[in-house]
Amino acid sequence: MQSAANQMFDEPNQLQPTEWILEGDPGEAADASHAAAAETRATELDETAWCIGAAEDCAIRVQAASGHIAHLVKRGPRVFVRNLGSREDVLVNGERLRRRAERELTRCDELNVAGTTVVIEPRYFQGDTLLGLDTSPLRCFSPAGKGEQPLCDGVFLRAKPGTLTAILGPVGCGKTVLLGLLTGDRRPAAGRVVIGGRHDLHREADLLNGVIGCVPQGDVLIPELTVRQSLDCRLRLRFPDMAARVRESLILDACRQVGVDATDLDAFLDSTIGSADAAP
Repeated sequence: MQSAANQMFDEPNQLQPTEWILEGDPGEAADASHAAAAETRATELDETAWCIGAAEDCAIRVQAASGHIAHLVKRGPRVFVRNLGSREDVLVNGERLRRRAERELTRCDELNVAGTTVVIEPRYFQGDTLLGLDTSPLRCFSPAGKGEQPLCDGVFLRAKPGTLTAILGPVGCGKTVLLGLLTGDRRPAAGRVVIGGRHDLHREADLLNGVIGCVPQGDVLIPELTVRQSLDCRLRLRFPDMAARVRESLILDACRQVGVDATDLDAFLDSTIGSADAAP
């Protein structure tokens, strides 16, 4: 039995002309549209594009005069729409996207292409690709002024995609040093850390930016900031090119998802975080 995503890609004419729904599993949708319009850039990590237009090779078919109008691009956990230069209108929240321009979308945005509303299923805005991590034997030494003692001497690790790997050991055995090597915070004197079977963590740091996350045991919140400023700061650090309107939309959406009432939203976001050690 075909999935809903495959049915939509194979039989687009069954959809209503005023609405096109992109849903189902992102991986399945990408596979189903590959022969027609999906393209993966070798220079980008996990980027897939679906062509929108009236041509037969478009993954998302709309009734329009132009054959190829726009690309819907999934880049990691982010989604963009790219105007291919067509004379047809590409609208985001009613605002026309300039020719050859690209704009990031959030789950709260409304995309309309040539009079057709393209509804994007929420899971497309989440990172869906599971990547493994492999290393060769890693070596790392203390700074030169401290005698260059070995901090990590030949340790290697394999973490398969979709699995949970634990690093156990007594205090002072080098767990934090190893985590620093695995996340890119430390550069090994020997050995490699490979992500997804082909990407060198230390040689392709720019490409892998945002792929690896690390949650420290200590509190890293800045008490002088408001909740809004703190969340905005984190987004700017991870996605330096993200527009302010997109950051604000993501912050508001995250607050709604955790149950912050709309009437309390501004007061919550504008409250100062403070410190747990501060006097009441």
